[in-house]
Amino acid sequence: MKRHTRGRAMALLILGGWATLASAAELPTADSPEAVQCRAGEAAGCAALIRAIRAQPTHLPATPEQACVAALQDRLLDQIDCRRGHTDGCTSEPMPAASDACPAGLEPAVRAQLGLDAGATLPVAPSLDAAYWRSHLPRYPAAAFRAGIEGEAVLRVEVSAEGRAIGMSVASSSGSRDLDRAAMEALRTHPFVPATANGRAVIGRTRVSVPFVIGGRQWEAGSMLDMRSVAAPSP
Repeated sequence: MKRHTRGRAMALLILGGWATLASAAELPTADSPEAVQCRAGEAAGCAALIRAIRAQPTHLPATPEQACVAALQDRLLDQIDCRRGHTDGCTSEPMPAASDACPAGLEPAVRAQLGLDAGATLPVAPSLDAAYWRSHLPRYPAAAFRAGIEGEAVLRVEVSAEGRAIGMSVASSSGSRDLDRAAMEALRTHPFVPATANGRAVIGRTRVSVPFVIGGRQWEAGSMLDMRSVAAPSP
């Protein structure tokens, strides 16, 4: 009887754990308190909605609210890119229109969380952790190395306020898919110094040039490639 009771208690504990995980994994919806407050024009509600969305695992299916915050954030980061002189970040398209799932109050809240409050100066861009970069250099893909393929991949990296890469795309290809992929892999877990605005860390976007030069020649400070990682040629 004791064994049966213990097994039942363990089963209830496991089920309870799954229920807790399931509830914690739910993204805010249009009926959530934060979304209702945000639609009513409450800035605190919009800020709480954004925090709740960002606290969720990124692999979960996106809700309309999450998609709206992501679209607003992406467009605003593009505008910052444009102001920094990167013309591919410039667009004349309007910001996403407000809807039941995307209340007008979200844009000011996203602007504030990116350090773009009215009258604020441009946030300081994120940067690489130079010391970590020097000791964790990109791996030169063996096939590209043997074929004598060189190039420079320029990546557009979105960095969280905690200094983690949370989004990445190729701004300028090296001309080789293997080199571009190796550059992205090198930066995926790389620590960054986050962007700052008004003395606090904020989400930001930066560009990182990753050169691949056979022979390990130094393209720029701290970017020499690790030739030891290149696999030995097959017999």
